[in-house]
Amino acid sequence: MTIITLLGAKDFRDILSGYDAGSYRSHKHIPWALQNTVYLLKTTRGRYVLKILEESDVDFFKYQLRIIDYASRKKLPVARMIKSLDGKELIIHEGKRMCLQKFIDGTEPRKYTPALIADIATKSGRLSKALMRLKLNRRYIWIKDHQFKPKGPRRSIVEGINILKEEQELLKELKAIDRGKLRRSVIHGDLHGVNLLVKDDKLLAIIDWDDCHEDYLAQELAVILLDPCVRRAGVRKDRLKLMLREYQKHVKLNHEEKKATYYFIRKRVITTIYWLQRQMKAHPDMKRSLERMLKKKLKIYEKIKAFRLEEFLELAR
Repeated sequence: MTIITLLGAKDFRDILSGYDAGSYRSHKHIPWALQNTVYLLKTTRGRYVLKILEESDVDFFKYQLRIIDYASRKKLPVARMIKSLDGKELIIHEGKRMCLQKFIDGTEPRKYTPALIADIATKSGRLSKALMRLKLNRRYIWIKDHQFKPKGPRRSIVEGINILKEEQELLKELKAIDRGKLRRSVIHGDLHGVNLLVKDDKLLAIIDWDDCHEDYLAQELAVILLDPCVRRAGVRKDRLKLMLREYQKHVKLNHEEKKATYYFIRKRVITTIYWLQRQMKAHPDMKRSLERMLKKKLKIYEKIKAFRLEEFLELAR
């Protein structure tokens, strides 16, 4: 992404002077953060992440902070914000709101070993269980029951696949779901690869809570399952069974939630395809990489569509 807020060494020195985080050494822009400007800072005390709020609403960001603080108190793998010397998690520099986090030495998952898959599922289950108990004064809800409503444009044919038609067919299948039996909770909202930091087959941190909101529990699980279990080569049933088993040790799903999870996985792929199309227009500098991601998602959609609900339910027992 093009840098919205361009900062130099002097800016970083000024910002760091308000923290007990060491003195500035160097910085690097992180390009894959598409909504906000993010920098990786090196100081005499280590590495830090500076996030500048470009599109995030301040009240909503404070809502995120309350969730992150709660999860941290429950000893869940989240990256807490560092408070400034005057006790603030959110500061203002040159009219821009920003926050600082300690850098966590992990990477996006590249290889999903059974040990890593089990750890992600276990910690995700613990997170879901904790968030189901969290009560907040303020609520953030996306379009109510968005999974059951059309998301795409009037026309959307990509690589010969009529995505709009696929979505319409899926919405018909979703009518069989009894929504009254689907539990709701605060969820992360985008709990997948790029928002997971892992190392040595362990999930170290769940990052980027910009999509957190109140939604169906099955929506969170659908996103968790998608990346490790649905690949271009096909659905990995062994991984799916393992993740569902470990997750349900903490949150036992009812039958309707299992069905909804299956359908929400398919809907997630469709909405991701729509999202990638929008991002290609908004970020022409990243068009080639976004095109590769789009083609990958189309192949993944073909695989998950061929995977039957009955097969999923058998694995989720």
